[in-house]
Amino acid sequence: MNISDKGFSVYMSELMPLISDSLQSGQTVRIKVRGNSMYPFLLDTRDSVTFAPLIGRPVRRGDIILFRRTNGSYIMHRVYSVDKNGVMQFIGDAQYTLEHNIKREQAVAFVPSVVRNGREISCDKGAWRRAMTLFMLMRIKCPGLARLIYNICCYGNRFLKELGSALRFIKRKLNKEKKS
Repeated sequence: MNISDKGFSVYMSELMPLISDSLQSGQTVRIKVRGNSMYPFLLDTRDSVTFAPLIGRPVRRGDIILFRRTNGSYIMHRVYSVDKNGVMQFIGDAQYTLEHNIKREQAVAFVPSVVRNGREISCDKGAWRRAMTLFMLMRIKCPGLARLIYNICCYGNRFLKELGSALRFIKRKLNKEKKS
């Protein structure tokens, strides 16, 4: 357990018995996000996620799942694919490599919603789910475009201003060449 002036944090291995008991009794559990592997959709200490039981629920591409790795550590990432045997591939939103061969038995819970600034956002339907899934697919299929979007999210206005300056410079250069 780590204690700071912002409160305290507990390792997932210490929390898992409580989380497992709650999920097995059909309850949901809400915890604050720690780490940056799910950025830009989930931000460290800003967002909270709700864990819900997976019992009887099919796992789909784009779902956010809490699972246990074979080394015993717990991780929450997005499902990239599920094969016909239920074996899954995962990826964090800020990552470019897939984590392979995660079995259904390793899945602990799914995330039906995120809480950001007091507002609950569904991860199961709507524009947010479509945007998250599209971004995940782009990270693998079009990493250059995904990096551009990631940079816009990270650096916001500064990045857009620099991009605008670069485009204006290119436009001026092309116009000068036309006139020559």
